[in-house]
Amino acid sequence: HPEASDPIYRRECECRKPKPGLVLEAAKTFNVDMSSSYFIGDSTRDIAAALSAGCIPILVKTGVAGQDGICPDAVPEIEVENMTQATTWILDRRAQQ
Repeated sequence: HPEASDPIYRRECECRKPKPGLVLEAAKTFNVDMSSSYFIGDSTRDIAAALSAGCIPILVKTGVAGQDGICPDAVPEIEVENMTQATTWILDRRAQQ
C-alpha cells in the first residue's frame, strides 16, 4: 500500500483491507457465521472488507467517516453517528428477527 510509511508494508496482501483475508481467517479459526456478523468501521476500506467477507457493514461517522475515498462503491447497510448508535441498531435488528 503506497500510503504506508514503512517500505516493508508497501505490498499487496490478502490480509490488508479492503481485502477480507484476516476477517475470513478469523471466521474459519473461530467458526463464525459471517452472514450474521456485523463489521463496524469508519472507512470505505472497512466497508469493502466487510462486504467481501460477507458481513453486515456498518459505517460510523467517527474517524474518517467514510470520506477516505478509497473504495467509493462500498455501500454500508447503515450509517450511524457513533458506536453507541451502531450497538443500538444491531440489538434492535436482532430483536426483530
